[in-house]
Amino acid sequence: LGRGLAAAAGGAGRVVLIGGEPGIGKTRLAEAFAADLDGARVLWGRCHETEGAPPFWPWREVLRALGADLDPDLLRAVAGLDAAVLAEVVPELAAVLGARPADGETARFHFFDVVTRLLVRASADCPLVVVVEDLHWGDEPTLALLRFVVNGMRGSGVLLVATYRTVGV
Repeated sequence: LGRGLAAAAGGAGRVVLIGGEPGIGKTRLAEAFAADLDGARVLWGRCHETEGAPPFWPWREVLRALGADLDPDLLRAVAGLDAAVLAEVVPELAAVLGARPADGETARFHFFDVVTRLLVRASADCPLVVVVEDLHWGDEPTLALLRFVVNGMRGSGVLLVATYRTVGV
């Protein structure tokens, strides 16, 4: 998991992976790190071990927080034609975007692209730290989006921090 994500970063220097045994303090380390970043916007998402969490759950948490924090005009401008695919995964943003969730199957690539654009654009105003906890429980869509974002955030003010267990999963 860690090596695959680090390889996706391709030396961009914008990914921090915190791995270790359960209870060793990965989350506490991420919290301390985030608290020490003056002026940065920090967004949190957590993968869940329980059944029933929808795909992209940690990203929904991140995008809800970002949507509440960004100017609605900026959010609409960056989402553009992809507002419907964004609203489908994060229905809480539908009203702000002025879009109804897309009907039927969505184009996953467009969703990945709009998420990456939003994160990169949000980092233009102030550094942006995205913390995804418990990545070892992430579903395949969550991990695929993570890889896409890592590849698309080069040269931006985005820092991705992910915690994961190295044993016991």
